[in-house]
Amino acid sequence: MFRPKLLTIISASSVLLPSVAAGQSTDEAVLAQFQDLSESVVRIRTIADLEMERTDQSTGETRTAVRPYSVDGSGVVIGRIEVDGRAEYLILTNHHVADASNYVLEDGGYLRVNPANTLEVPSVPEVSYVIEQPGDSIGERDPALVEMVRRVRGDMTLMRTSGVTRELAVFEGQIGYREGEIEAGAPIVTSGYPWGGEQIIAAGTILETEYKHSLGLPHYDFVVDLPVKPGQSGGPIFLVEGDPSSPEGVRFRLIGLVHAKDGERNFAVRYDAWGESLNEFPADIQARLIR
Repeated sequence: MFRPKLLTIISASSVLLPSVAAGQSTDEAVLAQFQDLSESVVRIRTIADLEMERTDQSTGETRTAVRPYSVDGSGVVIGRIEVDGRAEYLILTNHHVADASNYVLEDGGYLRVNPANTLEVPSVPEVSYVIEQPGDSIGERDPALVEMVRRVRGDMTLMRTSGVTRELAVFEGQIGYREGEIEAGAPIVTSGYPWGGEQIIAAGTILETEYKHSLGLPHYDFVVDLPVKPGQSGGPIFLVEGDPSSPEGVRFRLIGLVHAKDGERNFAVRYDAWGESLNEFPADIQARLIR
């Protein structure tokens, strides 16, 4: 069984990473160096009981029925926090993963996506978990999550574990960018958990930097050429900095979260849409924010 190890990111000046091997492409070299960092990416499941109206065709009487509803997504562990003397973890994901019930509507007895959601607080009780293995069951090693910050504009929720019993790897690198710093063509990597599948990692580039998107409240997204499938929502987008062929290797900076797909376009919600929500959290996170 895979067991994540605690991960410490060391600056490129003090650690030597694998350089490009003979016959290895640049993307392959970047992904090889990203492998350990990808352990900070986790699978998240949110479970809710949705209330839906049902009409008895014989009597015409309408009743309210409860329908179980669950959504799988991804997230990235960005820090630790002490709660009642115990260590817990801070995890970033999409708001539509953490508060999934807000993003669906009943329509004639069926559920359809509600991209125009503006509600921060879920409309029905929900519980989210960090899931260690794919499957339908919640295990003893799957801690529940508590929401700490919700941000509809930016489709972001910051959560913390509650009663975690296993170590999670933590991304301890820089988060964010300065205005105008990210340009089309910038190299990026991501990791996440397609619904019911194993973890994937992929390298690509940013295609557009200012795509106005209306999921939730209108905001600007990156358009990326990374694969995006159901279950990857909330997964991190890392900027790749440095030369993978050099002895120092590359550095990874968190700049966005996998967000949505529309036809052939794949979107990541940008750091500037949610980054300020991290300002009140532990000093070690604040020190890593680029403003």
